[in-house]
Amino acid sequence: KWLLEGSLAECERVQGDIECMEGLEWKYEAVSQILQCSEAMADDYWLVSGDAQTASDNLANVLAPLYGHYIACRVRMSSLEEHYLTQQGEDLDEIREMIWEFGVEEEMVSAASLGRLNISASLSTLARMFQQCVPRLMSLFEGVGNFCDMTAAMAALLEEARMLILCACHLLTDECEGETPSIPDAVCNACQLGRPSGNDCLASIVNL
Repeated sequence: KWLLEGSLAECERVQGDIECMEGLEWKYEAVSQILQCSEAMADDYWLVSGDAQTASDNLANVLAPLYGHYIACRVRMSSLEEHYLTQQGEDLDEIREMIWEFGVEEEMVSAASLGRLNISASLSTLARMFQQCVPRLMSLFEGVGNFCDMTAAMAALLEEARMLILCACHLLTDECEGETPSIPDAVCNACQLGRPSGNDCLASIVNL
């Protein structure tokens, strides 16, 4: 949490110019390592099986809250960076963009494992962020008409929406090479009718 919030504060200080962020590389690497270690624990069969319910519950209580902190900081940082790039009339070169997309993909996969430890809370967090984003997005579409130059504020909002969609896709589906993305067992189990949180999970998915 400290690394995420510290990186966001630094990104806000430099107004999205990530090249000027202090300690950017080691902070990103540290977050990536923490997410990967957390993913390994979250996917450990013994810890998440019914035979170790106490350990599973304790793991969820410790790790699951990290998901909300991660997506809130990651979405905001991406939005700030897009605002800066558009304002400066810059674009990431093709190689840097590929590296960035690969890094984000790895982060999202790891973060999704954390989110599935408490799927109901994770869906509620995403639904709340969508509820804040979508009205602004609708106002943007209604206000610009058919032709409009892209402003930095517009680009930042579109990036925010794109990142939220990515977060939702990774949380609710698993990528299958050459096949339709599948629904993870954790999501199916959490959404079963009759479970205490089943109705809440289904309602949160509908509200995304």
